Amino acid sequence: MSIFDNAISAGVKMAVNQMLADIGSISQLHLDIKAKTVTATVELVGEVSPIDFQVGKYELGKKDDGVYITLKEITCSREWLQKAVQKFEPEPTIKLPDKLASAVSFAGMVQ
Repeated sequence: MSIFDNAISAGVKMAVNQMLADIGSISQLHLDIKAKTVTATVELVGEVSPIDFQVGKYELGKKDDGVYITLKEITCSREWLQKAVQKFEPEPTIKLPDKLASAVSFAGMVQ
């Protein structure tokens, strides 16, 4: 993982932890900008052990109201959660917070 990947990963981790503050936190997050993959370990309220997530591919894109990320090929270490993701939101699209959107745009990651 490059220094650039580490810097972007730290920013993403901070932003996502703010979004998840009432339900849990990300303890580890690794973003591979070249491969467009993400691995994360999440600690959710009510779960006795962390949950591992992998995003096989992500896409960043601009819309009129901001920058969005679409997560694809999501897998996780909890069978029930894996099934819920596949059933209800197999490719979620999430609007990035403004500061993070600015950072990824500045880094040339948004098309």
